[in-house]
Amino acid sequence: MYTITGDLNGRRVRADGALLGTRLTIAAGPTAELMPQVIYNSRADHYLVVWIDTRTPSKPAVYGRRLRPNGLPLGTDFPISGPDAAIGVYEPPAVAFNPAANQYLVVWSDLRDDHTRGHDIYGRRLRANGTAIGDDFLISGPGADDDEEGPAVAYSAATNQYLVVWGDGRDYDRGDDIYGRRVKANGVPAKSDFRISGATATEGEGLPALAYNSAAEEYLVVWTDRRNQGLRDIYGQRVPATGRKIGGNFRISRGPDQESSAAVAYSTSADQYLVVWADGRNLPTRSGDIFGRRVAADGTPLDKDFRLCGPAATGNDRGPAVAYGPGEYLVVWSSFRETDWAIYGIRVDGQPSA
Repeated sequence: MYTITGDLNGRRVRADGALLGTRLTIAAGPTAELMPQVIYNSRADHYLVVWIDTRTPSKPAVYGRRLRPNGLPLGTDFPISGPDAAIGVYEPPAVAFNPAANQYLVVWSDLRDDHTRGHDIYGRRLRANGTAIGDDFLISGPGADDDEEGPAVAYSAATNQYLVVWGDGRDYDRGDDIYGRRVKANGVPAKSDFRISGATATEGEGLPALAYNSAAEEYLVVWTDRRNQGLRDIYGQRVPATGRKIGGNFRISRGPDQESSAAVAYSTSADQYLVVWADGRNLPTRSGDIFGRRVAADGTPLDKDFRLCGPAATGNDRGPAVAYGPGEYLVVWSSFRETDWAIYGIRVDGQPSA
């Protein structure tokens, strides 16, 4: 059996972009720790990192570990997915924090019923100390009888609920769609799942991400969309905290080539979003780039697309992530320069656009 190897590392970054300390080892096993995601617990003042773990190669699982504010581990790592879970190694988990309950919801794509339903979306709640609350539970609904993949999740304080979104293959003639479902704070899915991508999104949509707007009490969901003659674009949709949709889908990226792997964060000071993605408009001279665009709270794309990776990034840049802090965003991505891959980042003004 082929064994994947690789450790999970991290590094702290100051608000001014300066690196703090040295590289941190979060998980180091004989096999691989893959697809990490991280969330901050504002009540307990620590981080939770979740990932796909292959320490049992025949049965990958979702694992987690808490970190102190200084980056040092807080306790040992621990399994999150239950004993019946069947996890693929190329589908990252996602995690959101509920400050009202001081709990987390971790979600993932699960193959346990692959022979009848394909991939499903499952979740499990965790206490602040990392212990599980009950068993893992099915989130995608009874109509989700094909592959549901690539989940993302965010929390709404207004409703004390989560919104989980994913790529969904139930409507074969339409290609994959973006679906969502609200999950109550107690882990009970609310009502039914619902389609987020619109009537003209018939060529395959996937890789969703979302951010919560606490002022308007709604989410912005973004995804990779192929409705325009098969080219990949970034589209978005506003979703209220109570579910369903506000208005229609709208295009965010304006490049002539392939845009994919979107991420999004909300600025409380600007009441705007920053959407970032991997962009192929400068092929072949620069390979893939990281681009971004601001989006108003009402869903109106602002300004023009702009490149985030600098002149030296002439290799391949991909897999962006973005977070908002007081007054600015931090965008990070994986970049191949010269002979190896590395993580790069840039700070972006989070104040209102001129």
